[in-house]
Amino acid sequence: MKMLLRTLVAASIVAIPTLASADDFAAAQAFLRNGNPDEALQILDGLSARHPGNVDYELAAGQALARLGRYDEAHDRLQKAIELAPQYEDVWREQHTVLKRLDNPAELAEFRHRAAEQFPAALWWQPDPDELVGDWTLLVGAGVDDLDNGQPGWNNQFVELQFQESESRQYHFRVAREARNRQADTLAGAGLSISGSRWFGGGTLAVASNPDFQARYAVDAHAGRALADGWVASLSARHREYESAAVSGIAANVERYFADYRVAYSLNQSWLDTGSAFASHVLTGNWYYEESSHLGVSFSSGREAEAIGNGRVFETDVRSIAVSGRHELSTRLSLHWWLGMHDQGDLYRRRFIGLAVSIGI
Repeated sequence: MKMLLRTLVAASIVAIPTLASADDFAAAQAFLRNGNPDEALQILDGLSARHPGNVDYELAAGQALARLGRYDEAHDRLQKAIELAPQYEDVWREQHTVLKRLDNPAELAEFRHRAAEQFPAALWWQPDPDELVGDWTLLVGAGVDDLDNGQPGWNNQFVELQFQESESRQYHFRVAREARNRQADTLAGAGLSISGSRWFGGGTLAVASNPDFQARYAVDAHAGRALADGWVASLSARHREYESAAVSGIAANVERYFADYRVAYSLNQSWLDTGSAFASHVLTGNWYYEESSHLGVSFSSGREAEAIGNGRVFETDVRSIAVSGRHELSTRLSLHWWLGMHDQGDLYRRRFIGLAVSIGI
């Protein structure tokens, strides 16, 4: 009997602070609901001191600090809550709201990347439409190509201006100069990309004035759909009109995104206006090591059409390998690079390298 009494007394002693803490937390929540975050925070600070491992107290304290406009402190309390309970979605959602208030685009982008991995079906971590509206980006780049068989090298330069009209619509305008065999062609083009919750598409048109080796005009169009489990399927079509020949083609593309990686395969079917048909294959892999930074490698083989000058187009075997990347230097500045090797049948082996910079304006 004495043992039972001692057990009941001990249990009551343990239960008293637990019940008191529950009452205090209920009072803090009532203060938050009624617009009194100061009073709520005083209670929550005391609760956190007595129970430092309670994620609900840290979440509520972060909410109170945010309502007081003390966003740096709210950020720290919510980060502690995330560390205590990494699967607690309400904490992540509140931290996302605080990060938008702190106006730190780089940290917000990294947080969204982690949130997308943790809660892929959620919508709260996705950018608001007004975050993207009216955003201009300038891309400036150049490349050089070294050819074997004693043939002179090539070079190219380009400027592209991109405008994000809305979350679902982007325009781009491009001017490029390409030089081969002491001749240079200048091209100008424009394009549109659109997207919805799952569907996307777009097209481009490029023209060249009195070209020596480029197409007089080129048209491209594509459309695709995001499927379940990170799969994406799309189709694209293209047409190139040269001085004395024309090339058309379609491509079927399938992609898979998982964790920080992407793998894609394309089957390309092309036709010359003479009736000749041929196909090529492209396999690509990407590693997204940061939200806006990635490395990629691609392989291609099959048969393609190549313009060799004076409006002539040849069908040849091709094999190529290319490595590329984009590295975000800041929220407004990114570095792009690419290099590789391309065998165009028996005509030549081309080694190429290029560099570009994108600037948010």
